[in-house]
Amino acid sequence: MEWTITKIANGINIRGKIGVDAFSKRLLAKDENKDAVESFLRPENPCEVLYVIPQGQDMADVLQTFPVLDKFKKKAFILMNISTQGLKVDKEFFKKNLMVVELTRNIFEHLYQTFNEIMSPVM
Repeated sequence: MEWTITKIANGINIRGKIGVDAFSKRLLAKDENKDAVESFLRPENPCEVLYVIPQGQDMADVLQTFPVLDKFKKKAFILMNISTQGLKVDKEFFKKNLMVVELTRNIFEHLYQTFNEIMSPVM
């Protein structure tokens, strides 16, 4: 879990502000964030994608489902497990099989529109 939280903290530039440890405590104090991260790290039935939306200077929302456009301010991150063999919780596995993508609002709006208008009706 520490590696995942560190990636989230680095993505929203927490290092110089409150520190990764303080950020981790604040992030995991919110039940929805803790549940999303734990689900992502669960090897037997993992969530394959985490959406991370910065909230202010030193906090973020972590979601398992595609966020609604209203929650999105400037940028967000998507953490994706790209392994076909499930998730192993170790540093080497994460380095090889975890992809982190940064989205700006414009890209996010396009993806949101595409998903809602094209993909959702098909599913």
